[in-house]
Amino acid sequence: MELKLYIAEEEIQKRIKAIAAELSDKLAEKKGPIVFVIVLDGAFRFANDLIHNVRGTEGRLTIETIKAKSYTGTKASVLKIDNHNIDCTGKHVVIIEDIVDTGRTMSALHAIFEHTALSITTVTLLDKPSKRITHFVPDMIAFTIEDRSEEHTSELQSLRH
Repeated sequence: MELKLYIAEEEIQKRIKAIAAELSDKLAEKKGPIVFVIVLDGAFRFANDLIHNVRGTEGRLTIETIKAKSYTGTKASVLKIDNHNIDCTGKHVVIIEDIVDTGRTMSALHAIFEHTALSITTVTLLDKPSKRITHFVPDMIAFTIEDRSEEHTSELQSLRH
């Protein structure tokens, strides 16, 4: 498989640092515990880089993971979410996703946490609004991209950001 460079790593790291600074400012205004919910598998590397650059959460931050899958191969399928029993009661929730396209996954996760969380902030590395089938819009977006073939999605998610 031959992949063409779409966004240079230096540009990605620069945007991650900018989003981390914006998120740090937003979280500094909030009192109380914070939980970062990382959507696996794709968001793990992005979340790692983001979390290492967020400041001001010491002593208030916990990290949880949730498995969400809405694709089988290259086609959208039934949305499946595992480990949605994360306790977000009285916490500020930051949901970290790698790619938001249809918006189904983030809409579902938002619905899971909205009844008990103090606040919810959604962060994504890549946003593909042309694929949106819901009204969901992430709060923080590193890059907005045009629709591309889904054929290499799983391989792309494992690459270094």
